[in-house]
Amino acid sequence: DEDGEGGEGKEEGKDSGNEPLVVAEPEVTEVNLDPEGDEFILVACDGLFDVFSSSDAIAFARDRLIQLQGDPAAVAGMLSNEAINVRRSRDNVSILLICLRPFWRDLQV
Repeated sequence: DEDGEGGEGKEEGKDSGNEPLVVAEPEVTEVNLDPEGDEFILVACDGLFDVFSSSDAIAFARDRLIQLQGDPAAVAGMLSNEAINVRRSRDNVSILLICLRPFWRDLQV
């Protein structure tokens, strides 16, 4: 068409106000890991954090890692299920849970 965009002048992936529907600006933080103190890393998209605070997500994951004696795949699934089916996140929920050390063994009584 006349504006050189083709079609009806509406680009795919943009709303009617020409604002992007998806923002590709991740939150990035660089931290030094403490091999003695850090237990795991939880990386997740905003769908999880729409319904969990960071501290609540960490507490949830830590409690279940202890209960299951360190099964990060199962715990990620439980966290995802809680976010989607219980807390009703309306966004996609992707979770990566990486255990840095078997901290749950230190908690045996």
